[in-house]
Amino acid sequence: MEFKQVRKNTYITQVDWTNVGMHRIRGGNEVVLIDTGYHYSEEFMDLLEREGVNVLAVIHTHLHIDHIGNSEAVLERYGAKMYAQLEEEDNEEKKEYGVDFPVTYTRENAVISVKGARFPTIFAPGHSPGHQLVVTPDDVCFLGDAILSKRYLAHSLTPYMFDAAQSLKSMEMMKNLVYPVYVAAHDEVIPKEEYRETVQKNINRHLRLFEMILQSARKPLDRETLVDRSLIASGVANPEARQYGWMVDASLGRIKNLLDSGVLVREKGQIVWRKALKDKTK
Repeated sequence: MEFKQVRKNTYITQVDWTNVGMHRIRGGNEVVLIDTGYHYSEEFMDLLEREGVNVLAVIHTHLHIDHIGNSEAVLERYGAKMYAQLEEEDNEEKKEYGVDFPVTYTRENAVISVKGARFPTIFAPGHSPGHQLVVTPDDVCFLGDAILSKRYLAHSLTPYMFDAAQSLKSMEMMKNLVYPVYVAAHDEVIPKEEYRETVQKNINRHLRLFEMILQSARKPLDRETLVDRSLIASGVANPEARQYGWMVDASLGRIKNLLDSGVLVREKGQIVWRKALKDKTK
C-alpha cells in the first residue's frame, strides 16, 4: 500500500475497495484526509506512520461504512477533526454503520479551512442525504459515490441510491463542473476529458432502472413482486445476501420516487404505472 500522487500535493491510496485522499498542506507533513476506507486497516494506519504525517482533519464525502472505516482510529491517534455535511447527522444508515465518533457538521457547499488550506465542498445528495463532493486546494475533485467510474458502472447492475430522483438532479448539476481531475470513490481517477461522458453514463443507467420498474408495473402488482421483477429485469441473479439487501433497498427507493411523483399510483393495495416517465423527478 502506498500513496500515489494525483496532482501536486494531493494523493490517493486504496483501502479495501475505497479510494482515500490525502492532501499535504503546503507540501508539508500536516495533512487532510478525504474519507478513510472500509474496514479498520492496520496497513493503512502503518502507512500514515511511515509517511510521517500529522492528520489534522478528515473530510467525509458521506458517512457510509466504506468511507469511515478508519476514522475512529485516525481520531484516536492524531486527534483529527471529523467533518461531514449536516444532512448526514440524522441519516439512519449512519446509525446502522455505528458512527459514534464526534463529527463537525457543515452547511451546504461549505468551504472547510484547515491551517489556511481551503477545501470547497459541493452538496450532491442522492446516494446519501448529505453526500458531498470535496475539492482539494489542488483542484482535485473527490466524487465519493455520487457517480461510479465507467468500468465500475459496467459491473454494478443496480447502483445504490438513498434517493435516486435527487441523485439524478445532483448528477445533472455535476455535468457542469470543471476540474483538472476527478477521483471516484471506487476504482479509478477520471481525467477531465472523460468526466462529462462518465456522468452521462451514470444518468443513463439510473433512467434505465426507472424504466425497468415501469415496464414491470404495466399491470398492477404488490410492492414485493414489483421489486423482484424489476431486479430480475436489471439482470440480478443469485446475488450475495448482503448485496441483495442493498439492491432491494435501492429498488424500493426508486419505487417511492415514482409514487411520490405520481408516475406510479396505488390502486386497491397494488402499484401500477399511470403517468409519463418524463415527470418522475418533478
